[in-house]
Amino acid sequence: MMLRYIVIIFLFVGLFQWENSLPVQAATEAFPLTSPPALSAQLILKPMNGTVETADLIAAAEIIKTRLSQLELEGSYNVEVEDGELRLTLSEGQDLPYIAAIVTSMGHIEFIDGGTESPPLGEQIETGTETNLNQGIYQSLFTSSQIIEFVPPTSGDIFFQLLLNDKSAAVFANFVKVKPNNIICMVMDKEVINCSSMYYWSPDTLEIVPNLSGNSAITMNDLAVFIHSGPLPIHLEIVE
Repeated sequence: MMLRYIVIIFLFVGLFQWENSLPVQAATEAFPLTSPPALSAQLILKPMNGTVETADLIAAAEIIKTRLSQLELEGSYNVEVEDGELRLTLSEGQDLPYIAAIVTSMGHIEFIDGGTESPPLGEQIETGTETNLNQGIYQSLFTSSQIIEFVPPTSGDIFFQLLLNDKSAAVFANFVKVKPNNIICMVMDKEVINCSSMYYWSPDTLEIVPNLSGNSAITMNDLAVFIHSGPLPIHLEIVE
C-alpha cells in the first residue's frame, strides 16, 4: 500500500513539472535569446567618371562581395546594383570609413624600390621597370597578381610572408643582390601605403615587416583581401 502511494505521488509531481515546463519552452522557441544584428548601415557608390556599362557595375558588385567576405564582418550584408549605382547594406556597428576605403580602392598593388633614404611614404608616384628619380619614377618589383601565397604573422611572429612566382622572384632576387640596403614599399593605386627596411629574402619567399606607415586606412593586413578579389573594373566613389 505504501509503495502505491509513493508511485502516485511521483506521478503527480512529474505531471506538474511537465505542465509548468511547457510555457517556458514555448516562450524560448518564440523569442530566441539572441538575434543577428539588423541591417541598418548603408553605403551608396557611384561611378566616378559618370555613366558606365551595367556589366561593369555587376562585375564591381561581385568583386566587392568578395572583399566583404574576406573581412569576415559580423552579421550579414547585401550588395545590389540599382539605378546606375551600387548599394551596400551592412549590419549595424561596422567600421564604415574602413569598409568604404576597402570597397572604393581600385586595388592595383605593387611593391617598389623605395631607395635608401626618405621613401615617398603617402605620396602619389609613377612606377616603371627602372628607378629614375629625376622623373619621379620608381622601379616596380612585383605586383599582387604575382604573389602565389600570402601568410600574415602567426602567434609569436611579426613577419608577413609573400611567396612569389618564378618571374617576380628572379626580379626581386636581382634587386636584393644589387641593392641590398634599399627600402621596399607597398603601393596601392599609385599611393605609397607603407615601407620597410626590415625584410629577408629566401629563394622564392619575401618575409617583411612594414615598419614605416602612412595615414591610409589600408595596411598590409588587407593585402589578402585584394589578392583574392583583384582590382575593380571602374572607379567608384561614395555618394555623400
